[in-house]
Amino acid sequence: MPRSITLYMSPTIFFHIATKTDQDYGGRFPPPIQHRLRAVSMLLIEDSRDGKGRVKSVTTKTPSRFLQALEEEKPNLVSWNGYGFGLPVLSYEATRRGLTNGNIFHGKKKYLDRQGTDHTDLADVMSFYGAAPTVSLHDAAQLIGLPGRLFDPKVESVNFMVAALEIDVAIIALLYCKWYRAAGSLLKDDDIRDTAARRCKKRLKGEMTTHIKKYLKEFRRV
Repeated sequence: MPRSITLYMSPTIFFHIATKTDQDYGGRFPPPIQHRLRAVSMLLIEDSRDGKGRVKSVTTKTPSRFLQALEEEKPNLVSWNGYGFGLPVLSYEATRRGLTNGNIFHGKKKYLDRQGTDHTDLADVMSFYGAAPTVSLHDAAQLIGLPGRLFDPKVESVNFMVAALEIDVAIIALLYCKWYRAAGSLLKDDDIRDTAARRCKKRLKGEMTTHIKKYLKEFRRV
C-alpha cells in the first residue's frame, strides 16, 4: 500500500485531461490512440518546511506546456488514470504534433514506474493496483465528502469543459491529501503531514479561479 512520500518538499503537478473522439466503438470506450486532446489542466504545488512555496494553475489545449513543465520542473506527477489514459493520450498527441516527449519515457523521473513515487495514479492506487474494481473519479470524490464531478461529455461549451476539468484537478489534489493522510504516509514528518493537507485546501481556495471557489464552498467535509 502507500509508501512514504515527501510531496511537499518538491514540485508536484496534479493533472487531468479532456479529450474527444470521432470513432464509434459500438458503445465501448475507444482506446487512447483514438482520442484527440481537448485540454490538459495542471496544478503545480511546491512547498517546504519554512512555509515558502509556489502554486500555479494552467489549462491549455496542447501538450506542449505539460511537456515543458516536465523538462523544467522535473516534478512528481499525480493523476487519475494517468498510466492507462492520460500519459498515453498526451504522448500520442505530442507525436502527432512533432513534439519531443522523451521525459515521459526516459527522463530523470520514472513516470512509468507503476508503484514508484515519481507518478502516483490515484485510480490505480485506489483499485489496489488492479486487485479491486476501478473506482470512478465521481465516486472517489464523494468518498471524501465532495459533491462529485461536474464534467458532462454531452456539454459542448468550452468554458464549461475548462471549468469541469479544473475542478477535476482540484478533486484529485484533495483526494490525494485525504487518501495518503489516512494511510499515514503523506509525509515522513507527522506534524508536517497534518498541515500539508490543510495547506493544499487553503491554497486551492485562494489561488484557483472563480468556478473552483464556488465549487469548494459546496464541500460537506474535507
